[in-house]
Order: sequence, then C-alpha cells, then structure tokens
Amino acid sequence: MTPLLALTGFELLSEYRVRLTFDDGRTVMADLASIVSADPRTVFAQLRDADIFRNARLEHGTLAWPNGLDGAPAAFCRLLGSGPIHRPVLRRPR
Repeated sequence: MTPLLALTGFELLSEYRVRLTFDDGRTVMADLASIVSADPRTVFAQLRDADIFRNARLEHGTLAWPNGLDGAPAAFCRLLGSGPIHRPVLRRPR
C-alpha cells in the first residue's frame, strides 16, 4: 500500500488563506474561504469565527481545529488540484 501524504507545516495567512507544506516538499497556498462560508455543517460554520480559524494546529500530519474538524492532506490536494495524494514508494531493484 502506498503511504498517503502528510502535512509537515502550515502558516496562516490573511483571512482563510493557508500555506501548506507537505512531506514530499511541496508547498501550496489554500484559500479555504469558499468552503468555510458555503458549507452549512456546524463544524465549518464555527470556523467562520476568525479566532477559531486561527486556532489551527498540525496534528498527526493533518491540519486540525479545536472543534474536531481536520483537513486531510489528500483532501487539500484534491481541492487544489496539486498533484498526487500519495508519496512515491521507492523500491530496491531485484
């Protein structure tokens, strides 16, 4: 099984923009404003409060918030169209 990507870092920018760093070295900008503002589920609605949004933390390779929401790296890759969601597996030649 191919291992999934993990986040190794993030930086909160203006509003709902976040710079994400993946364990394959990729760094991408994510604007989460449309998701936070459009999704009617309570867990997203809570993030409309900028103070709650700014309480994001890195937890087990994902971006997580105190209200229980986490953003899996694969979901960010799909959202951003930023390439594969799995790390390449290097195998020794036989």
